[in-house]
Amino acid sequence: MAEKFEIPERLIFFEGCTTSRLLKEMRLATYVILERAVEKGIIREYTVLPNERCCGYASMVMGDFENQNKCLIFNLDQMTRLGIKDVFFTCGACTHFMGDSPEFRARGFRPINIMEFLYALIKNEQFDKLVDRKLPKGSKITGHYSCHLRRLSGIKMDELYREIANALGAEYVEMPEATDCCGAGSEGKVAIEIAKRKVENADKADADICPLACAGCEAILSIVSKQVKSKTKFTSLSTLIASCMTDLDKRIEKLNE
Repeated sequence: MAEKFEIPERLIFFEGCTTSRLLKEMRLATYVILERAVEKGIIREYTVLPNERCCGYASMVMGDFENQNKCLIFNLDQMTRLGIKDVFFTCGACTHFMGDSPEFRARGFRPINIMEFLYALIKNEQFDKLVDRKLPKGSKITGHYSCHLRRLSGIKMDELYREIANALGAEYVEMPEATDCCGAGSEGKVAIEIAKRKVENADKADADICPLACAGCEAILSIVSKQVKSKTKFTSLSTLIASCMTDLDKRIEKLNE
C-alpha cells in the first residue's frame, strides 16, 4: 500500500499487455481518470513508457526466463530515463511481478495499484474531485480479492474495497470465498469452472457490481458472468469510477482525438 496514503505528484502509467490489448474500455477509462486527476490538481502529471513491453510475467509462466528478464530490464531502463519513481498499475500481475522485483525496488520505484491510488485519494479528501456523482441509492458492491494483490503483494483489499464502496455511496457486501482465485491462474475448462464459482458467489452476496483491480481477473470474469447471465456486473475499477463523471462522453471524444 502507498506509504502513509500518499498521492503521487507524478506517475508513470504502466498499461500492461492485457489492459492495452484486450481491455480497451478499461484502458480508456484509466486515461480519463488520470486526465481528470491532472485537471483537478490531484496529481501534477502522468506519462507512459515509450515502446512499453510486457512486464515479463507471461514469459516467466512459460519458463522463458531469459526473455522475462529482458522485458523487465527494458521497461525499468525506460522508467529510469523518465525520472519518475511512482508507477501506476491496473493489473494485479504487473503490480506484483514488476512492483515486487528486487531490481524495481533497488532503483527506487514505488508500485501503486489503482485500488491504492483511489484509497489514497479518499484518505486525503481528494476523491470527490474525481467524480461528479455517486452510485444509485441502494447499490451493493462486492470485492474479489485478487491472488496477486492480496496473497503476493499483501494489499489489504477488504479494507480498500469498503472505503471505495463507501466513497461511492454504496453498501459493501462480502461474497463467500472472496479470496478464491478467479480462474485466470488456470486454463481451459478448469479455468471456466473456477470463474463460474466466483460469479455464483458474487450473486449469492446479492451484489450489483464487482469492481476489479486486476486486468487478468476482469478478462475472465467479465466474459463468464455474461455467459451465465449473472446479476452482478464484473467491471474494472477504472470503468466504474469513470462512469461517475457527468462529462464522460466528452472526455472520451477528446482522448480519441
